[in-house]
Formats: sequence, structure tokens, C-alpha cells
Amino acid sequence: MGAVGAAAGVARAREFAPDVAADAVGIAEFNAPIAPVMRSLALPSSSMTKDGIGWGGFVGATAADLAERGFTGSGTVFDEIEYEGLDRTSLDSLGERYYLLDGDYKPYPACRWTHPGIDAIAAQVADHDVDPRSVEVVRVGTHENATVMTERRPSTPSEAEYSFPYVAARALLNGGNFTPADLTWRAREDETTLALADRVELAVDEEAEARYPEEYLVRIELETPSRTYESGLFGLRPLTADEREQKWEGLLDDALGPGTTATLRERIEDDDLPIEELLAPWAP
Repeated sequence: MGAVGAAAGVARAREFAPDVAADAVGIAEFNAPIAPVMRSLALPSSSMTKDGIGWGGFVGATAADLAERGFTGSGTVFDEIEYEGLDRTSLDSLGERYYLLDGDYKPYPACRWTHPGIDAIAAQVADHDVDPRSVEVVRVGTHENATVMTERRPSTPSEAEYSFPYVAARALLNGGNFTPADLTWRAREDETTLALADRVELAVDEEAEARYPEEYLVRIELETPSRTYESGLFGLRPLTADEREQKWEGLLDDALGPGTTATLRERIEDDDLPIEELLAPWAP
């Protein structure tokens, strides 16, 4: 993933002629990593997550170097306009819509598929004042691909990020939140967390499956001795402007010292500021 985009980006930045740019894209597509994404979700590791994007970028940049030196490609996916369902309408927005602008900051440091579950748990806790110690079963209903994330004893932060039982357990114990502190070894070895993770059950929700991949949906049930609390389907929730500010401050100020966020905000507004001064807080 990312190889074709990286090659196209480098070709554009270096102002390649159209035929050379096409060769760069073709070389990148041919050599792009084909990451076993579902396996990396079921068996996450520190080196195999993130869908091969890092190596995809490397392949794309290298493909551009090769094309610039005269290597040629064997066409591109755009030469086969109906390949894998691609049709002409898929290209109509080229040069007009930039998907980079659709990116956002993740509310929680875990797999995006778990986020609606965290929010559903937060709503249950807020609405019903659920005591985590009283919960006997946590039922998670979601699309089928998300049900492979079943690791209950994550030994690394990567395993914790991709463990639905672990994320749900920590979110319930936190009152409906999940932070970087939940990825530490201390949190991963917490006996209360692990006991609660063992009580999390994953199942395919028919409606969530039908609406995937356009939407990532999760339904949560919390079963206690006295009653069962059921949520509706929750989807992805982008951060508000205030929440983004809080996230920046929490991450930057904790790591680089109090006031770092405010200082960086002032420096970013200065168009004439040398890049070295902007990046000074990260200097050793």
C-alpha cells in the first residue's frame, strides 16, 4: 500500500515527463508489497502492522529513481480501466479531490475498528453508571474482519492496539477512554484488566457487516447480575477542535515539557521562522 501514490508524488515533485511518470507508477505497482493485512490483525507484531505502508513508500520512491534513470514499467492499473472494478468515474475527481485532506487524528491509540466500541462503552458508563467490577460478559458485535482481533494477553503495545478484548476491558475500567498509558507494560499486566478481557466475546453483527467497509460499526452489550445494558450501533467519531487541542497538549506537553504546544502554535504562525527553530523542541 502507498507505493503507487509515493511514486506519483515523487514524479510530480521532480516534474517528470508523462511517460516517465507512468513508468514510475508502473514499476511501483509491480513491486508494491502485498501485505497480509488480516493476518497482521490476528497476529500483530511490532514490525508487521500498518499495512506495509513504510515499505510501500520506499518502493514508490525507488521506482521513481529507476524511472528517472531509464527503467521502464509494463503499464499501470490505469491502462486497464475496468481492472478490479475500477471504472472511469473513479478518475473523475483526480486533480480536484485530495484525500489527504480527509485524514484526521485518531481519538484513541488503537486500531480504528475498536473506536466505536470505546465510544459505545463510554455511553453505557455515562448513561447507566456501570461498575466494571459487576460486568460478567462484554459482548462486542461488529463486522467480521474485526472479530479476528482476539489476543487477550498482549505482550507488546502493537498487540494491545490490535486486541479488541484488551481495548474494551481498558476502556470499561477507564470509564470509556483509552490513552497511551493503556499501552504500557504496567497496564498490559494488570490482573483486573486481563480478567475483564477474558469476559469479552466477539461476534459478527449482521447490520455492521452489511454496512462495512463504508462504515465501521460496533454494538456493545454489558451483562451484569441484575441486567444487561445494550447500546445501539456506534460509528467513527472525528475529534472536535477542542478535543484535537487536548490531544496535542497531552502528547506534546507530556513528552517535551509543559507549554510546548503553546510555543509551537506561535512558531507555526510565523511564516519566516527557520525550520530549525520550529523543530527545536525535538532537538536532543
